[in-house]
Amino acid sequence: MRYLLSWLNPIGLIVTVVVVTMGGCSRPSIVNKSTCTVSWDAVADQREIEYRVTTWPNVGTAASNKVVYRVSRGKTETTCNDVGARTAGPWMVSVQACIEKNICSDPSEPVAFTIVDR
Repeated sequence: MRYLLSWLNPIGLIVTVVVVTMGGCSRPSIVNKSTCTVSWDAVADQREIEYRVTTWPNVGTAASNKVVYRVSRGKTETTCNDVGARTAGPWMVSVQACIEKNICSDPSEPVAFTIVDR
């Protein structure tokens, strides 16, 4: 078991959260829309990998509100909306790599990000 998990070293997973605001400023009637993505480096393993992305609000005792989302094989990016971060405010995210249902790496270090409602 230890050998199987050695390739899933969480240090190898680099989680990046990008929050970009896009929109026009030529007319006041245009509403700015925010795009938020979570991306990570793929693990260096030839087996089929499933990633599990965990998000939770970064306020008070909200760590108990963690929700795990499975990201389809081959993807190393998803929208914040697709993994539950749908409202404005501070959030946390971490990622795990799994080769089977119950063989997963430790979660990556949590990354804090903020979704801004504009």
